[in-house]
Amino acid sequence: METQRIRVGLIDDNYAARELIKEFIKEMFPNRFEVVAEGHSRRSGIAALRTTAIDILFLDMDLGDGLGFDVLDALDNINFG
Repeated sequence: METQRIRVGLIDDNYAARELIKEFIKEMFPNRFEVVAEGHSRRSGIAALRTTAIDILFLDMDLGDGLGFDVLDALDNINFG
């Protein structure tokens, strides 16, 4: 029986930080977590979270075009699976 993967949202304006977090998840939790929504800005983060169900969110607080809290405020409902 296959264990259901935990769906991860990752929003950070720093490419290297996003890649580091993805690599950490892949190495430490193989076949357990999967990054399914990714954004590099407030705007792209909002779009990603509106279209993809997630279980957990890694959210940078200081994005290039706003704050992480702006992402949360812009969404009426985050679709946490």
